[in-house]
Amino acid sequence: MLLVVAAERKKWLPALWAVLAVCVGLSLAVGSGAIGTGHGKPPSLYQRTLQVAGEYRCPVCAGESVAASQAPEAVEIRQLVEHWLQEGDSQATIRSFLVHDYGLRSWKGRPLPV
Repeated sequence: MLLVVAAERKKWLPALWAVLAVCVGLSLAVGSGAIGTGHGKPPSLYQRTLQVAGEYRCPVCAGESVAASQAPEAVEIRQLVEHWLQEGDSQATIRSFLVHDYGLRSWKGRPLPV
């Protein structure tokens, strides 16, 4: 009888490990965001504004992004970016506006930390 139980256990053990591996893999994929749950909210206007503004240097602050700076010029640029995003302008269009007004040196080419 004991021999029969051991044989049954050996037969199911590989299948059990396979199911466990699939469950762990799916859990890691969902947890890392690789597989979306379908319930993600799009970023808010504020979040999008900071993301776009983080790509530009503050015109008066050394080493600070427009998103992080509290200088009046940076606040004004953030307000412009927010307005343009509300109007539906793309990041490329906003970049062309800002580079035209503040010069190419204002654009970092990648986001600066907020």
